[in-house]
Amino acid sequence: MLLFNQPDGFPNQPHKAYRNFKVPIREGAAELSISGLPVGTYAISTFHDHDNDGVLRTGAFGIPKDAYGFSNNAKGLFGPPPFEKAAFRLQEVPKKISIRMNL
Repeated sequence: MLLFNQPDGFPNQPHKAYRNFKVPIREGAAELSISGLPVGTYAISTFHDHDNDGVLRTGAFGIPKDAYGFSNNAKGLFGPPPFEKAAFRLQEVPKKISIRMNL
């Protein structure tokens, strides 16, 4: 899972992400709790890394072979959504984000 606090690098450049996480899947779901984040605007991109190589597998025309998802369950048109569609505002109170994985 990649957590971005800016559009640059979103959604698939880990070296430009604010934080990077590997989250185990248990019983068909993954859960992560992040604390200590400053108030701000963030977006999440995630995918199920079946072969644990850090790379989203794609097929013909770049169509993903792995399940993937974005905060706000954002979708793109002919590619991933822009940062603005996936972005959410984090205030000082706890926030719960659920992401539906697509395939």
